[in-house]
Amino acid sequence: MKPDFQAVQVTMGFIYFRQKKLDQAFAAFDTELRQRPKDLEALYGRGLVRRAKGDAVGAQADIAQATSSDPQIAMRLARQGMR
Repeated sequence: MKPDFQAVQVTMGFIYFRQKKLDQAFAAFDTELRQRPKDLEALYGRGLVRRAKGDAVGAQADIAQATSSDPQIAMRLARQGMR
């Protein structure tokens, strides 16, 4: 059985983010978004990375787009340690 590419990319993005490997996290989320532009977890994750890297405008755009489609995404991911 082939692993779900989406799950792998998003999971790796969050792992890298928690390890403070921001460039790798950004790349994982961005790769997922090129394949599935509407992946809200990847979009929100990329926003968190942008915020951590000091890109306030890009962070706000990604996070706002994700939360407008899923108002609970921030709370759900925060419970998983993603802030």
